[in-house]
Amino acid sequence: MRAVPIVLATVGFAVLIGCDVQTVPNAAGLDMRSEPVIGRLAFPNGTASDPSVLEVPGGLLVAYTCLDDAGQTTAICMARSGNGVEWRTARATVNDRRRGTVIVASGADTHLESPALVLDGDSVLVYASMYGATAEPAPGFPARLVRFRADLIDLEFSSAQEILAPAPETAWCDAVYSPSIRPSDAGFEMLFVGHCYNEVQPEEAVNGLTVLRTTSTDGLSWAPAEPALSFDPNTDPLFVGGIAEPSFIAGVDDVILVSAGFDEASQQHTLVARLQDDGRYAVDPTPLLAPRTGFDGCGAFAPDARVWNDELFIWYLALSCEGQFNVGLATGDPAILDPE
Repeated sequence: MRAVPIVLATVGFAVLIGCDVQTVPNAAGLDMRSEPVIGRLAFPNGTASDPSVLEVPGGLLVAYTCLDDAGQTTAICMARSGNGVEWRTARATVNDRRRGTVIVASGADTHLESPALVLDGDSVLVYASMYGATAEPAPGFPARLVRFRADLIDLEFSSAQEILAPAPETAWCDAVYSPSIRPSDAGFEMLFVGHCYNEVQPEEAVNGLTVLRTTSTDGLSWAPAEPALSFDPNTDPLFVGGIAEPSFIAGVDDVILVSAGFDEASQQHTLVARLQDDGRYAVDPTPLLAPRTGFDGCGAFAPDARVWNDELFIWYLALSCEGQFNVGLATGDPAILDPE
């Protein structure tokens, strides 16, 4: 069993310390950590969700959704790790109570969440969804996708650059959320979720959600987005509420992860989707990650994954039934992703 995470104030940095880590195999054959690797007890911002992990010199860098100093609005926090399990806040000052917070929204935009990290030379790019205090049709809408740039060392980020905004007659007429971006031969490739509730929904949308795919040569201007998935919402109970939270897997070309179980009767799961000849990803309804008890008792979703040191690492949003958000970790053999 892991020890209760402890926060140490060392030159202004919060350190997550754990010992005697216990892992429990799940039905898919992954080893699931019995406690969060980034969570409410370890970092002082009150929440940790939507992880995006990037390999950088010296180890790993994670960006995740946290809360601002007052605990009222969402922001982006970062942490560093040498093993993917123990994390140290990436930047803080002794007098900064928001240890690890690197980007907060400004002006009319009050919230920032769902980050995606991309390495670009000596810089790190952070794509995230930004929105204001208005809420139409629900909290978090309308939301646009923006980008920030920073040097890898100091993590002092530039102002936001708008990438994609809600537009009429698109699958993202209300919001752009959940980006996942990877380098490609031509530049960059992105998966994201379009939300559209106020208009006639696109044919591919289920419950207002559409997972889309697009490309870019410079990371700023993106080609017209096309639906990325192939699934029938009538074939599995998890599909009824739509599919969202897509994620590329670093080190794996033709497999992505997605999340399902967004109807009121379900809990959120992580599923595998495999690239087909038609260019879309076919979703496998067999859960790769499923809710258990405790810190991920009501959701194990919004994953970010990579094959690192010949092992598959999956960091995910762990939702407790008390409404607490943490980041969990599952590890295993990359062959788990292969079709049976």
